[in-house]
Amino acid sequence: MYIAIKESLFKVTDDRQFKECTELLKEAIGHEEISRDIFTLKQLRDIENGEARIKGLTWHHHQVPGKMQLVVSKTHKVNHLGGNKLWRDGIR
Repeated sequence: MYIAIKESLFKVTDDRQFKECTELLKEAIGHEEISRDIFTLKQLRDIENGEARIKGLTWHHHQVPGKMQLVVSKTHKVNHLGGNKLWRDGIR
């Protein structure tokens, strides 16, 4: 699943980006563009509360600038050259 953020958010902190992504995800779920059924109750609470981090999931900086991908945290731990390095200059 992908979420696109505005260019004005490319260089802000991870927390700020992740909160924006979660808000956009919450809207998409509310408009039934994304099914609630793919999330656990805890994840849905995190989304509803606008948390930067969703239990068991990670916002991944895709290699395409501004494209954020929600992935399973365990999967994201694999060594990779992600968008954080490519379009955010490795900002953390």
